Amino acid sequence: MTLYGIGEVLNAQAEKDRRGRDFQQGVKFRSICATCNGDYLGSLYDLELKDFANNVGNYLHSLVARPDITRFPVAPGKIIRAVFGHILALGVERIPRGDMGDAMAELVLNPDQEIPDNLHVYYWIYPFWDQVSIRNFGFLVRFGTPPLISSVLKFFPLGFMVLWNPSPDFRTSLYRLNDYCIGAGNSRVDIPLRLTDLPPQRFPEAPSETGVTLHGNDSYFASRLRRP
Repeated sequence: MTLYGIGEVLNAQAEKDRRGRDFQQGVKFRSICATCNGDYLGSLYDLELKDFANNVGNYLHSLVARPDITRFPVAPGKIIRAVFGHILALGVERIPRGDMGDAMAELVLNPDQEIPDNLHVYYWIYPFWDQVSIRNFGFLVRFGTPPLISSVLKFFPLGFMVLWNPSPDFRTSLYRLNDYCIGAGNSRVDIPLRLTDLPPQRFPEAPSETGVTLHGNDSYFASRLRRP
């Protein structure tokens, strides 16, 4: 696995010209603190995210003909907190974290807290082997629309996009995990997963023809392809 800054990929550099870091056993970032990593992320949340990803992956590999939409039983609040934990591990020494980072950290440390209205977590099938991890970037869906502040976690077979206080005018066809949380979201419910009309591979980190993106230092792309 080779790790790149997202700019190297979005700038369409040839693979041989990219400066990446090679990892023999997968990409590793510095962990959040031992208590957060062990008592919260590892013990309470990650297993739910792993089970969801494995179940979706097995489902995709097992069928030839698939419906447009299917459902999976999950505890959505635990998945949200797992995603937040992995995003916070990017730039782990960043202090202050900002309002979005503080809100995500508070949720990771409080498993019984309801998901606040200012954090929106969208999910979709991501049928690609490369991985994308982004902590805070800005983008415009179209020029003239309000800017969106987002964090992203994408790995086969799932993609997650977190938005901070999106404009009420923002519209998307993606499902939102918040909508399936009962209380803190620790109870299992069936959530829908769309198998057709998926976002493009580089959504949302790459600008559309009518939009723009602005990335900082904590935007990463990891590829399984071996470099020449």
